[in-house]
Amino acid sequence: MQFILLIGLIVFGFVLTRVGWLRSGAVTWGNRYVIYVALPVVALAKVPGLQMEMDLLVLVATPLLILLGAVLVFQVFLKSYFDNSERLVLTLTSGLGNTSFVGFPLIVFYFGADNLSYGALFDQMTFLMMASVGQAMIVKNSGVGLLGVIKRIVTFPVFLTVVIAFFIPDGLYPDWLVVSFDWVIYSLSVVAMIIIGYLIATHVNLRIPPSALAGLGYKLVVAPALAFVVLLFIDLSADNLRAVSILEASMAPQTSICLMLLENNKLPYLVSQILCWGTIISLLTSFFWMMVVA
Repeated sequence: MQFILLIGLIVFGFVLTRVGWLRSGAVTWGNRYVIYVALPVVALAKVPGLQMEMDLLVLVATPLLILLGAVLVFQVFLKSYFDNSERLVLTLTSGLGNTSFVGFPLIVFYFGADNLSYGALFDQMTFLMMASVGQAMIVKNSGVGLLGVIKRIVTFPVFLTVVIAFFIPDGLYPDWLVVSFDWVIYSLSVVAMIIIGYLIATHVNLRIPPSALAGLGYKLVVAPALAFVVLLFIDLSADNLRAVSILEASMAPQTSICLMLLENNKLPYLVSQILCWGTIISLLTSFFWMMVVA
C-alpha cells in the first residue's frame, strides 16, 4: 500500500505539472524544504540510539563499498569519458541508493516488516554518506578550495544535525515531539515524490543519454552484483540479512542526493533522467536480484 501511494504521488506531481499548476519556483522551495528542514529532522529522529552488532556491520560496510566502487569507476576508470560535472552526477547517483522511499516498502513486501530494522541501518549509513561525502563532492566540484569545502560541510544543516544527533540519548524525546518528527518525515516522502513527478514531466523522455545508462548500469547491476559476491564469503547468522543488504544495494539512485544536485544546478537533465528511469527500472532489476538470492 505504501509503495502504491508513492507511485500515486509521482503521478499527481506529473499531472500538476502538465496542467501548469506546479512550476519551477514551487519545486525550488520544495527542494529547500527537503534539504534544510526535513532531512535534518530525519537525522534527529533516526540517529540517536543506533545500536551495532557484529553481523550488522554488513549494513555499514555494504553502502560504503558501493560508493567506493562508484568513485573508482567514474572518477578513475572512466574519467576520460565524462567531464567533471558528469562524473560528479554519475558518482553520487550511482553510489547512493534510494534505500528508504523505495527500499522500505520493498523490504516489507519481500521479507515482512520485522526486517525493516536492517533497512533502517543501511539507510542511515547511506544518509550519513550523503550528508558528508556527497556534500563535499558537490562543493568541491563548484571550485571551492579545501578550507571552503570544510566550512561548507560543517555548516551544512544535515551534516551538523547528524553530528548533534549522535550525542542525543535514545528515548530523550517526549511523545509529542516524536509524533511531530514522524509527520515531517512523512511530508518528506510526499514532497520528494511530487518533485519526481515534476521532473518526469519536464525533463524525462525516451532519449536516455549514454552517461545516464552508464550510471544506471552501475547502480542497478554492478552495485548489487558487487554486494552479492562479497557477501557470499561472509558468514551471517541473522535471518534475511544478506538478502536485505543486496535488495538495498539494488535500489534506484537516492532521491535526496538528486535534489541536492538539482539545488546546486548540477546537470538537471541528466540528474532527472537517472533518478526517474532508475526508480522505474529498479522495480524490475530488484525483483531479479531477489530471485537470485532466494
